[in-house]
Amino acid sequence: MKPTISLAQLEQLRRNAKRLARGKCIPLHAAQARIAADCGYRNWSQLVRGVDSAKVPTRVPAASLIDARTRHYLHGDQSETDAAQYFCVMCDQMVPAEHFFDGMHDREKSVERYLRSALNFETWSPAELRNLRRPDNPTNVLSEDVAAYHEARVAKEASRSPFNRWILRQINRDEPIGDLARDVKSDRDFPVSEASLEELIDYLSSQGAVDGAIRAMRDAHAEFLKCGPQVG
Repeated sequence: MKPTISLAQLEQLRRNAKRLARGKCIPLHAAQARIAADCGYRNWSQLVRGVDSAKVPTRVPAASLIDARTRHYLHGDQSETDAAQYFCVMCDQMVPAEHFFDGMHDREKSVERYLRSALNFETWSPAELRNLRRPDNPTNVLSEDVAAYHEARVAKEASRSPFNRWILRQINRDEPIGDLARDVKSDRDFPVSEASLEELIDYLSSQGAVDGAIRAMRDAHAEFLKCGPQVG
């Protein structure tokens, strides 16, 4: 007798098949066939047709019809079938809440992964979303971290010194000052509120900056002062 498979289990089996296909470098249909065989079915189609067939009513009142589209999970979204589980995009599976905070993944990068996926989801066309759904304001285990991340970004932006704002506008220059500007923009730890040339050079030196970068900082700061306070 074949084991009964629930809709939630089928969703997990779909993800398992995708991971198997990637890991073994085999076509998805071949991975699905292996998964189906492991579950006691001749093929994937038979497995899908047999999902909880005994529990599916022959007639369903119109008022109780459910959305048949596949639930799309973003990083950290709570499972609809198990409130103690949350989807980890990095691991491609449902995991307990503590997985997101036990050091397995960098918390800031984890938040940024969620924000990127949320932004991408919002840009998908109706055609791309035809078979997918995600409820409004779903529970997400990273919600507090996301709020803190946004607050930190706002605070950081407000703390930028006039020099920092000026140097970031030089990123398109094809010269050492432009190179410096691009380095400043990509450096998460750069002291954005600092305006003292001495302190800025001390920071660059502590990061092992080459002499050319130090000279570029001196030249940039001198140019900034020459332009006057209105440039900030």
